[in-house]
Amino acid sequence: MSAVVTPAEAGEGTIRITGGTKTFSAIIGGTRIKNLDIDDTAIFNANVTTTTLTSASANYDITFNANLTVTSTTTFSNTGTVTFGNATGDTFTFTGGITATAPGVIAVVTNGITAAGSAVINLGATSVTFANTATVGGTSTGAITLGDTTLANGVTLTVGTGRGNAITLNAVSGTAGGSTSNLTLNSTGALNLSDTLGTDLGTVTITQSAGVTFLSLIHI
Repeated sequence: MSAVVTPAEAGEGTIRITGGTKTFSAIIGGTRIKNLDIDDTAIFNANVTTTTLTSASANYDITFNANLTVTSTTTFSNTGTVTFGNATGDTFTFTGGITATAPGVIAVVTNGITAAGSAVINLGATSVTFANTATVGGTSTGAITLGDTTLANGVTLTVGTGRGNAITLNAVSGTAGGSTSNLTLNSTGALNLSDTLGTDLGTVTITQSAGVTFLSLIHI
């Protein structure tokens, strides 16, 4: 484990992770951690709490195997894989929202990704995978965006929690060769499905929508 800690305002500090793969097995957090700045491959095996979280633009992976709480903004600019959780009980709370459009893959193992207020959840990566039944939303009314999404066999993905989120999805499909998966879109805001819906999806449920736009084919 290696990291550089630099001072910041109000006695708090920045943890900057650089220089090859780093594995952290102790909790990172507390009132003195203001920024978590990741510049290279990092594996977090214990809970992480920070005010902001950023990653540099380069091809490397980041793995969170426990709870992650970011009380302000989160931006992932790395182009490798970002993994959220190694069990369904892990919690991922991005109070000020999350932007993750650069990663090649976002691998979601946890069963929930949340934001608050009017913060956005933008998982517009090249590929987003869900290994377990999960909900993306929380209490936020901000926009929710998912890149091309693949669901594991038999799981249900729920996007939105009945609030006024504008939801934008690219392609959504199950995994070929196994049991079908399900998709629920739960928002009073507008829903925009910009790519193919299917295959290997069993049930698609749309609730409370203020309007749905389908821009491509639906295969159920």
